[in-house]
Amino acid sequence: MVSSPRRHFPQGIRGRVSLPECVNAFLINLRLHYDYLLYGSLSRRMATMSNIQSKLSIIRHKLWKLQEESGTSAVEFALLSPLFILLLLGMVAYGIYFGAANSIQQIAADAARTAIAGLNQSERQTLVASFVTNNASGYPFVDASKLTYQANDSTADGSQFVVSIQYDARNLPIWNLFPGLAMPGTTIKRQSTIRIGGI
Repeated sequence: MVSSPRRHFPQGIRGRVSLPECVNAFLINLRLHYDYLLYGSLSRRMATMSNIQSKLSIIRHKLWKLQEESGTSAVEFALLSPLFILLLLGMVAYGIYFGAANSIQQIAADAARTAIAGLNQSERQTLVASFVTNNASGYPFVDASKLTYQANDSTADGSQFVVSIQYDARNLPIWNLFPGLAMPGTTIKRQSTIRIGGI
């Protein structure tokens, strides 16, 4: 750092100086202040530039590390994304299949409950047919045109009525996955049994 200039005054007899000496002393002090302002400002500028360069070096180092980490992340994503996408699509496809299977079971149960009002097997079959025709399309993941059903009195116990439903599930998206994966059957079969005439 440049120290503050000391003022220069000529020493005369009894503190008196002539006019030329005063002018000369003024010019010398002016030059000292000019040098101080020039070199002091320059040193401050150099210190500021050094500080800026240090900070830029730190920023460049951080950016380099960030680019390196970004490249590593991109490679990892490229390697793992196919497996992740396959897993995600498999979860969605199997979820739709299980949802359809649950809907088929619910249709069979609701149709069996509807058949209670029938007085004989023929009336119960008519009630089941009407229920399936009018309501099956309202269940999730179910295409009513692909449903088949049987509604009969139980051969093992005449006091029970059995509703069996089969659903062709080949239109579900689960079959579009890789063929090497384990797949359920293409036909979903569910049945529901209800007692005739109460307990």
